[in-house]
Amino acid sequence: MTDDTLFPYQQVQVDELFSAPLPCRLFIAWDMGLGKTRLCIETAKRRGFKKVLVIGPAIGRVVWPSEWAKWVGVGQMVFWSWNELVRDPAKYLNFVQRWQPDMLVLDEAHYAKDRKAKRTQAVYGRAIDGKAGSLVHGVPMVLALSGTPAPNFTSELWTHLNALAPNTILRTNGLPLAEHQFRELYSHQKASTFGFRVVGSKNTDQLRNRTRPFFRRLLKEQVLPDLPSLMVVEEPLDVDMSTVPADFQDPALAGTLSDDELIKWLNDRATSLAGARRLLGGAKTGPALAWIQEFLDSSDRKLVVFAHHLGVIDQLHRGLRGQAVIVTGATPTRLRQASVHMFQNDRNIRVFIGQTQASGTGLTLTAAHDVMVLEPDWTPATIAQAIQRTHRIGQKNAVLARMMFVPGTLDEVISRVMARKTRDLQGLFEAKEDAA
Repeated sequence: MTDDTLFPYQQVQVDELFSAPLPCRLFIAWDMGLGKTRLCIETAKRRGFKKVLVIGPAIGRVVWPSEWAKWVGVGQMVFWSWNELVRDPAKYLNFVQRWQPDMLVLDEAHYAKDRKAKRTQAVYGRAIDGKAGSLVHGVPMVLALSGTPAPNFTSELWTHLNALAPNTILRTNGLPLAEHQFRELYSHQKASTFGFRVVGSKNTDQLRNRTRPFFRRLLKEQVLPDLPSLMVVEEPLDVDMSTVPADFQDPALAGTLSDDELIKWLNDRATSLAGARRLLGGAKTGPALAWIQEFLDSSDRKLVVFAHHLGVIDQLHRGLRGQAVIVTGATPTRLRQASVHMFQNDRNIRVFIGQTQASGTGLTLTAAHDVMVLEPDWTPATIAQAIQRTHRIGQKNAVLARMMFVPGTLDEVISRVMARKTRDLQGLFEAKEDAA
């Protein structure tokens, strides 16, 4: 049976999930914007699942029920946000054990990458150790969704693999690798004040071969050749350097330090990094406003701006005098959707200003094909997800994302760290298929 509302690549995956034996646990690691939500809903419909539980970012409280009503309309779909789940995990576990859902969807599953995090414990619980007493236990189909399964390092896959697919990481004695063994085998580690910390990935070919049955990876360029292109460029900002902490100004930072030297440089300044980022963000706000105003005056296009600090976002919003909407972590779900709707449909709203973590998932911002990343993030996946809000189904133009930086400052250090993490993870998820 085929559905002409699905893209061909979606239909192929639905067919596989429809015929997959139960219990089924898979990680759908598709690029952002390829339609993972639609895939899950169509699979539930085809398999006749009447009770579906979705756990995801708060914005999904609007998106998932709307899509369920549009494509299914019968049965029951329950949505919980990651944050509300951790408030009383025992209550939610009891509900699942009584309700017995047919399918559990973990939307933006990388939220559960840290074993010690409350949301990871709330979802996986004792399943991390291969035991009952978790939300995933006993559910016929569990689908973890994320375009960035391991935002920083391959070691972040351990919680998912151990809870959902332990057979993919078996030791020679038939038992799954413990977390520290997994890190030792697949991560480069360095000693630090708080013990060993992961600084890179290794043996990615071996890990890719082991985990191939569990992951379903698709990239935009593989399946949507007609989608307009995406280009990311770096663009310098002219900033008054007297406002930037002197300890974070060094023209040689990006060019001469080895990775080990860069890590030492960061460790030596660890206690002042957050303050330096805040001051640097504030120093960039004035020049960024001037840049944005020139952009608006010279074209009729819209612009998406991502920043980290609330003070920066507030200054930009006030400076644009009614031409912009904002979404931050403090914005209620209802108002987030209203802001997105205004940006997408009101020609007088020219700029969307989003706090990167809060608006980097679950939103569609295709009214713009220009993006400004004003404050870079240590995690490449965070920035990639944010940019993909514009580069997704519905976009009719090539997208240009500008990474705004101040030469010779902490910006260049963050750029180096992001580049190294990206290289490591590409080895796991984006290498060519190995010979069997």
